[in-house]
Amino acid sequence: MNDHKVSIKVLLADDDRIIHNLLGYHLAQAGMELKSVYNGCDALEVAKADAPDLLILDVMLPGLDGFKVLEKWAEHESLRAIPVIMLTVWSEGEDKLNAIRDGASAYFTKPFNPSELVDKIRALTQTGS
Repeated sequence: MNDHKVSIKVLLADDDRIIHNLLGYHLAQAGMELKSVYNGCDALEVAKADAPDLLILDVMLPGLDGFKVLEKWAEHESLRAIPVIMLTVWSEGEDKLNAIRDGASAYFTKPFNPSELVDKIRALTQTGS
């Protein structure tokens, strides 16, 4: 029996430490690794240095906002195939459509159900093995 699963590496870019703590707990419970950054520039730099399996991205970030990060994410060949989940207080339909159009794989509004988010992360990072 093979018990050594490769952990899913999630990068979270959000300026709210409560969100980092909440997701850190739930992702650890699900056997996933969380790396935290608190602004858009760091999200891009950390991802380029050590590509995550998935990015969770807030829209309202210091430095580069989430939409700018998403735009730059798509410009980098090494990052564009990595799924991005937008996680934001913005619930306007147009924002969601713009995020999906610009390359986001999913869009969650705050407050959110952590279990649903973990399920979506699993679904977006399945490799078929």
